[in-house]
Amino acid sequence: MHLLLNLWLRHLPVLVKKYQRDRLYALFSSDPKTLQETGFQQHNALMAFGSGGLAGKGMGNIPIGRHVPERHNDMIYALVGEQFGFFGAAVV
Repeated sequence: MHLLLNLWLRHLPVLVKKYQRDRLYALFSSDPKTLQETGFQQHNALMAFGSGGLAGKGMGNIPIGRHVPERHNDMIYALVGEQFGFFGAAVV
């Protein structure tokens, strides 16, 4: 899986910059080093979103979301998912 993904990402068009390819690779990677470096923001956002479950934790309750970098603009949907769960995120 990783070999195919790596080959595919390496040959993306020039329109996609290296840092964008790195972020995409980090999204599908399970390598701990990648998750601590390039995939840090994505990994924490997915953890926050998933911790909301179906119904969420309630408005303003974002214990995992507090560790998401740029949570006020880039990753706001992850916080919606944590607070209001899958149903609230589906409404948004």
